Amino acid sequence: MTLARYYNNNDWVLSEFDSFLDNFPFICKKGDCGILSSFETVEDTNQKTVYELDLPSFEKDQVSVTVNNETLCVKAKNDKRSKKAQVVLPKSKYDTENINAELKNGVLHLEVFKKVKEKPKQVEVKIV
Repeated sequence: MTLARYYNNNDWVLSEFDSFLDNFPFICKKGDCGILSSFETVEDTNQKTVYELDLPSFEKDQVSVTVNNETLCVKAKNDKRSKKAQVVLPKSKYDTENINAELKNGVLHLEVFKKVKEKPKQVEVKIV
């Protein structure tokens, strides 16, 4: 009879999956908006990034868009269903206080403006 060490491969698989979800950019961390749908990036320029999220059968008053720290969350809820989505917006790159949102024909358009990079300022110092 030979003895062999038993490894529970399911623990490894679950651990790897949890690690994947922790590093995936569209998955909420604890305390944010929950498990999500994903945004589609439709435009990314030096000035802004435009995201779209399909929200069929939702009216404007049934949708909320919030920014908490670096996380933009969208929550939509009506009598029939609910939907949540988020995207991480690093404060070093995005102006999280300058966001436009429009719900049109069941699609939420989010325009997130990037921070303007200031050019280094040169100051002349007089020698006395």
